[in-house]
Amino acid sequence: HYAVFSVNNPGARFARFRHINGGTNRFRLDEIILSPYSTSPRLETFSAWTLPAYEFPGTYSQLGWTLADASITTNGTSRVALLSQPGSTVSSPPYGDGVGEVVFWAAPASSNTTAYLNLQSSVDGGSTWVTQNNFKITSASNNTFWLYLTNNPSQIRIGFNPAYSPVEVLLDDIEVRLPVLYLNQDFNAWPTKVSYSGGISS
Repeated sequence: HYAVFSVNNPGARFARFRHINGGTNRFRLDEIILSPYSTSPRLETFSAWTLPAYEFPGTYSQLGWTLADASITTNGTSRVALLSQPGSTVSSPPYGDGVGEVVFWAAPASSNTTAYLNLQSSVDGGSTWVTQNNFKITSASNNTFWLYLTNNPSQIRIGFNPAYSPVEVLLDDIEVRLPVLYLNQDFNAWPTKVSYSGGISS
């Protein structure tokens, strides 16, 4: 289970994880990442997007995050963004300290459907966008893509891949981490090469 929490407390100096239900079951933790405090939120859970108007496709903004031609709906007890129109997007604020790894949850709004999404970046305040990766969403999943953009400003947006017909999709827990060069490598995400010829692998 992958969990994301937003604290964004400039006075906090430590984080602690502990078992609180008094049970005897043990649990395991791994891959704990603490991001520095930021004046522009780097995590959007849409929990504060509660105005009734947000339930209709339109352009809305909160704390720098923007829905364009999109709306807010519920998924169980959670509030999530709903992309339903060809031009629907969710974009982050522009960050002066850059853009690193991007993590987000996505799911088709209806069962037995597939949504195709683009992750794009901009380093000129949103005037131009560069597609960084494509995602095929067949079921509820956490999606990750590593970026290293140190431009001021840098921002990202998620929308439909124009090569496919848009299929309604839910988005939540969008996190834009700081750009970092990792000091550890487990090679799990590296592609497997099956042949080598003339110095070129495939």
